[in-house]
Amino acid sequence: MTINEITVDECLSEVPRRLRDYRRERGLSMRELAERCGTSQQQIDRLEKGHRRITLEWLLKISLALECQLQQLIPEIEADSQNMLSSLSYSHQHINGESAGQKEANL
Repeated sequence: MTINEITVDECLSEVPRRLRDYRRERGLSMRELAERCGTSQQQIDRLEKGHRRITLEWLLKISLALECQLQQLIPEIEADSQNMLSSLSYSHQHINGESAGQKEANL
């Protein structure tokens, strides 16, 4: 499945479980993660149970607190991140009128 074939809800559906798993792998309690994120234990509990829709702001805070990459919390992005990065790079080059060879020559 590519990032273009999924909805935001599908993409975010696994985040609560992954958040909990990464927190546990690092040996952190909900309270410790909450302290690192500057929030309450109840907020972390709601995010881990999927009772609150997670935002990009929360994903960034949590990934920093867990010392993991953002895409590790979002499985579809993790699985397709290399393809996405390649596509973004190609799109950026195309928009700027550079071919891959021109870009290398500019480096």
